Amino acid sequence: MLNEFVAFDLETTGLYPVERQQVIEYGGVRFRNGVAVEEFQAFVRLSRKLPPFIEKLTGITPKDLEGGLSEETAFLAFLDFV
Repeated sequence: MLNEFVAFDLETTGLYPVERQQVIEYGGVRFRNGVAVEEFQAFVRLSRKLPPFIEKLTGITPKDLEGGLSEETAFLAFLDFV
């Protein structure tokens, strides 16, 4: 068994090709010896309108994203966590 690993989740604006979509949330949980020991969550500011379907599916609202990080900052913070 692995002593330590990170489970993660990404939320995006959709499933179309990358040039048309954007990550809107990074989430992760670090497990050590089978116990959750640390969590990470970051919203990403959108450069376009959040699709209503994605808002309904994820529960993430435009207001959540207003205070989010830039794409680069959120990604680098996530990499540091992992």
